[in-house]
Amino acid sequence: TLELHNSTIFNRWGELVFQTIYGNPCGGRLSSGQKALKGTYYFLIDFTKNESGIISREIRKDYLSFSDKELNLNIN
Repeated sequence: TLELHNSTIFNRWGELVFQTIYGNPCGGRLSSGQKALKGTYYFLIDFTKNESGIISREIRKDYLSFSDKELNLNIN
């Protein structure tokens, strides 16, 4: 199981556009409530993972793309 601690999303210029603590998803909207413009955004996700009783905390970073029709999320 995964427990999300916080997520942070930046635009292509490195400006913070969304940040949340303890799992409130962005849903394609910026912190201001406006719909995100299409383009590529970069994110950090901080979460705790529990696999068979072994608990570890991880931070993942990658990018996501918003288009007119869909959200493409890439997590490595």
